[in-house]
Amino acid sequence: MFLEFHQLDPKKVGQFGRLEIPEEAVLVGEAKYIAYRSNKWSGKGENYIHDHEGGVKTYRPDSRAGRVVDVPEAVRSVQTLVRLGHCLGFGYTNEEGQLVEAKIKTPTPELYCAPNGSVLFVIQNKSSIKAMMWGGNLDVTWRGIVG
Repeated sequence: MFLEFHQLDPKKVGQFGRLEIPEEAVLVGEAKYIAYRSNKWSGKGENYIHDHEGGVKTYRPDSRAGRVVDVPEAVRSVQTLVRLGHCLGFGYTNEEGQLVEAKIKTPTPELYCAPNGSVLFVIQNKSSIKAMMWGGNLDVTWRGIVG
């Protein structure tokens, strides 16, 4: 997946420390966009914004606003993550229909996906999941994030 997305060979492969995908997360709303910086294609850092299509949902393990849901086993059992770049921000509409934009602080979290491209993970310091997105037609391909 890394090679397909970036069209470049990885510089290194590593392991996460104590990263755990939670059994439950809070459904905070309909995903609207994700902004990220990646060196895909050229090897140079470029900024991208992907506007999500309908059906993609945003989940936050640390939120108190929203509905607690079980994280699907297919998401929890992911053993490998593919680094897409640095997450510069993301937005979703909450239950009241208001746009909520995540505040990104330094150090910038990283954006990863599941090997099949169906789940996005925003991870801080390789140890804490800040957000997950899945659903709809979300996919990661050679064109970038789609759906």
